[in-house]
Amino acid sequence: AGGAARREAGCVSHRLNRQDRHTMETLDPIFVPDPVAYWPPQTVGWYVLAAVLLLVILWMVVRRVRRWHRNRYRRVALASLGRLEAGLKAPDTRPTALLELTTLLKQVALHDYPRAEVAGLSGEPWLSFLSQTGRRTDFSSEAGRLLLTVPYRCHEEIEALPERQLAVLIRLTRRWVKRHRA
Repeated sequence: AGGAARREAGCVSHRLNRQDRHTMETLDPIFVPDPVAYWPPQTVGWYVLAAVLLLVILWMVVRRVRRWHRNRYRRVALASLGRLEAGLKAPDTRPTALLELTTLLKQVALHDYPRAEVAGLSGEPWLSFLSQTGRRTDFSSEAGRLLLTVPYRCHEEIEALPERQLAVLIRLTRRWVKRHRA
C-alpha cells in the first residue's frame, strides 16, 4: 500500500511537470544579485564617521607631541637629578651636589613661572612656593628645609647628613619636577 501511494505521488508530480513544462520554459531565469561588499562602505555616513575618527586621532597625536615637546625640560631636569643623586651618595661630592640641586630647582621654576615671581625667592617664601606649586609636595619638612641651610653649612656637616634625609629630599625634588603646575 505504501509503495502504491509513492508511485501515485511520483506520477502526479511527473504529470504536473509535463503540464507546466511550457509555462516554466517561458519564465525568465532568476538572477541572483552580487553579494553586498563589506569594504569599501557603500554609504556616505561611514565615510563621515571615518573622517571624524581620523580627525580625532590626529588631534590626539598632535596634542601628545606638543605635550612631549613642552615637557622636554622636565625630562632634562630628571636626568640631571639622576646624576645629582649619584653625587649625593658619595660624601665627598655631596656639598657640590646639594648646591646643584637647589640650582636645578630654581632653573626648573624659572622655566615655567615668571622671572619676576620666582627669581627673587629665597628662604621660607621659596619653600612655600615649591610646596604650593607642587602637587602633594611639602618642602617644609626636615628634608625640604635642607635647601635653606645647605649654602650656610660647612662641608663636614653636609658630608655627615643622613642618607635617609637626602633620599627624602631627592624624592621631594623628583616629585616636584614631575608634577608642578606649569
